[in-house]
Amino acid sequence: MLALMYRACRRLSALFANWMVAAKPLNYTEYLSCCHSSDNSIGWREWRRKGYRMTAIKHSMKSNRGFTLIELMIALTVLGIAVSIAVPSYAFLITTNRMASEINDFVANLNYARSEAVKRGLSVSLCRSNDTPATCNTPTPAGGWEGGWIVVVSDGTVLKDYAALNSNDRLIGKNNVLNTIRFDRNGFASGSNGTVTLCDPDNNLLNARAVVIARTGRIRLAQDTNSDGIVNGPSGNVTCS
Repeated sequence: MLALMYRACRRLSALFANWMVAAKPLNYTEYLSCCHSSDNSIGWREWRRKGYRMTAIKHSMKSNRGFTLIELMIALTVLGIAVSIAVPSYAFLITTNRMASEINDFVANLNYARSEAVKRGLSVSLCRSNDTPATCNTPTPAGGWEGGWIVVVSDGTVLKDYAALNSNDRLIGKNNVLNTIRFDRNGFASGSNGTVTLCDPDNNLLNARAVVIARTGRIRLAQDTNSDGIVNGPSGNVTCS
C-alpha cells in the first residue's frame, strides 16, 4: 500500500510540475505535509484550490542530468569507430554496384548485336564511337569503350547508340576487341574473340569486371576461378593496363 501511495504521489507530482499557474510556490515541507497527510485526497484538493504550483518537485525527485564530459568523449569515440568502419564499406558498395551495372549494360548490347545478326541474316557489329551522326569510323580519342559505342548492321543501319559511361571507369579492349566486335550471320565472333575489362579510376584489380567473347560468339562474364579476388580471362587474371 505504501509503495502504491508513493508511486501515486510521484505521478501526481510530475503532472503538477507542468501546471504553470501564477501562484505561490509550494516548498518541500509543505509538499511532504500534503503528500503524506492522513487524507491525501483532501490534501491535494486543498492545495489545488489555493492555487499552489508544484515547484518543490525538483527537491523531492532526482533531477535529470545531462552528459558528463567523460560520457560525451566515450560516445564520440564509439561514433568515430562506427563511421570509420561504415564509410569504406559504403564506398565499396557504391563502386561495386556501379561497375556491375556498367558491365551488364555492355554484355546486354553484345547479346543484342548477336541476336540481331542471326535474326537479320547479316553481320552486326559493336564498335567504338562518339561522333554525330554515329559511325564506326572514329574510335574514341585517347580512351576505350567507355567513350561510347554503337550497334550497327553491315548495311549501315544503326540499331543502338550508347553514350559514354557516367563515371571515370575505363572499359578496355585489346587486340581483336580493341575497336570493334563483329558477329556474323550465324552468331559467331570469328576474329572478334577476346576480353573487355572494366576498371575503376584507381585500377584496383579487386574491383575489376570483364566480359569474355569466344570465337563461337558465346558471351560470358569473367569469374574468379583461382580464388585470388581477381576475375580471370582466358589467359589468367585480367589487367587494367
